Amino acid sequence: MLKMQESVFEPSVFTGAGTVEIDGKEIPYQVISEDNVLTDETGKPVGSVFTYSYFRKDLTEAEVKERPVLFAFNGGPGSSSIWLHWGLLSPKKIDFENPVDPEQNGPYRLENNDRCLLDVCDMVLIDPVDCGFGQLLDPAAGGQFFGVDQDANSIALVIEKWLLRYGRMNAPKYIMGESYGTLRASLLLNFLMGGPTFPNMACTSIAIDGIILMGSALDVDVAMNPNPMLQKTMEPSVLQLPTIAAVRYYHQPEAGLSLSEFVEKAQDFAADTYLRALYMGNRLAKEELADCISKLAYFTGMPENWFRTNGLRLTAAAFPKAYGEVFGKIVGTYDGRYTMPLYHDLKMPDPVADDGAMGKYTAYYSGIMNGIGKDLLGITRERPYKAINFAVNGAWNYQGMRTAMEALQEALRRNPKFKVLVANGMFDLCTTMGEAKYNFSQLYYEEGQVIIKDYPSGHMAYIGDESYAMLAEDLHTFIQK
Repeated sequence: MLKMQESVFEPSVFTGAGTVEIDGKEIPYQVISEDNVLTDETGKPVGSVFTYSYFRKDLTEAEVKERPVLFAFNGGPGSSSIWLHWGLLSPKKIDFENPVDPEQNGPYRLENNDRCLLDVCDMVLIDPVDCGFGQLLDPAAGGQFFGVDQDANSIALVIEKWLLRYGRMNAPKYIMGESYGTLRASLLLNFLMGGPTFPNMACTSIAIDGIILMGSALDVDVAMNPNPMLQKTMEPSVLQLPTIAAVRYYHQPEAGLSLSEFVEKAQDFAADTYLRALYMGNRLAKEELADCISKLAYFTGMPENWFRTNGLRLTAAAFPKAYGEVFGKIVGTYDGRYTMPLYHDLKMPDPVADDGAMGKYTAYYSGIMNGIGKDLLGITRERPYKAINFAVNGAWNYQGMRTAMEALQEALRRNPKFKVLVANGMFDLCTTMGEAKYNFSQLYYEEGQVIIKDYPSGHMAYIGDESYAMLAEDLHTFIQK
C-alpha cells in the first residue's frame, strides 16, 4: 500500500480561540489541540491519542476546578471524533442547507452553535490511536490499541493524564460515546476505576458522574464474541421493527397518526403478534399468518407478497435494499431519511460511500475538518486526517475481560448517583432504538438512573433542526442536574 512520505513524528500542541453566542450571551473560549503520547514499558513512543479541549475563559480559577468536563468520542471502531465535533459539540457547527440531502461539494460552511454545551461544561473531543489526527507510531504495537480492552485502557490513561494536567480531578466528569463509542464509554467506567484485574494493576478510582450513549452498540462485543453462550438470542426482526416502521412513516406518512404514535403501534405489534408468529413458525394458523403478513406490510411499507416469498423476518440490515428494490431508491442504513438510487448491478457496494446517508454527508464533515475547521483550531501542521480508518476496524479484537453490558451493570450497581442518557435516532437502521431499549430492560438500576430518549433523526441524532434542539436541551439538563 502506497503512502505519502511523512516527517519524523514530534508531538504537537495547537491553540485557537473564539466566542460562541448562547442564549444571547457571548462566551469566550480557548481550544487546545494536542498529541497525547503513549509509550511501551521501555519508554518508547508507540501511539498518540489526539485531543481537542474546549475551555470557557470568563470564569475564575475556583469555578474552573469544579466545572463539569465532558469527554467525547465516536466509534467505528476506527472512527475519529469528526462527527460529534462538528455536528454537535464545537462552538461552530456544520451548516447544512438541507440536512437530509446535503451538498457534497464545497464550499463547506460552519455556523454559530447556539446550543453548544460550553455554557455548562468544558469539552474534550478524542481521536483514538490511528484515527483522525491520532497516530500509530510503531506498526508492531497495533495490538496494544486495537481491541475492546486495549482501546479502553489507552483512552483511560489519556483521560487520567488530562485531568491531572488541567487540574480537573475535583470536577464532575461525563463521557459521551457514539456508536462503537457507546461500548468504549461503558468499558471506561471500570477502566477508570481500576483494580487488580485491569492492565495498570492499580485502583485509579476515577468516578464518572454520567455517560451519554448515542446510537447504542452495546451488544456488538457480545454478538462478535466467539463464546456461543454470549450470543444474542432475542429475534432481531422484532427489536428492529419499530425503526423500520419509523423509516416507512417518514417516506409514506400515515394519515391521522403522528410518527410517535405509529412507532408505538409497531412496537406493540412486534412485542405481541409478531413475536408469537416467529415463535410458532409453520405451526401458525393460516388466519394468523395472513393477519401477521397484513400488519407487517402496513408497518414496513413492503408489499404483502414480499413476506409470502421471503418469510416473516425482515431485519434492519436487509430493509434498505429490499425497500429499494420495490420503490427504486435505497434508504440509508445510518439514517433512513436519506435515499440514493438503487445500485442495481454494483457488485460490491461500499458501506460508507454507497450508503444513502454516509455517502452524502461524509464529504461535508471531512471538508470542514481539513479546511476551515482546521483553521479555527489553529492546526498548522500537515498531517493526514483519517475520518474513519477501516484498517483499524478490520484488526479489532472483540474479546475482553467483560462485556460492555457487564461493565455498565457494575457501574450502575456501584454508584446510585451515576446516570445514563440513552439517545436513540428513530430512523437509525444501524443501531436501532428497539435493541437499545431491550438491552437496558435486561439491566438492574435505581429509578432515575437511566433515561432513554428517542429523537426524530438517524444514527447521528443531531442531524436536523428539530432533533438537534431536543437533544441539546436534554444534554444541558443531564449535565446540569
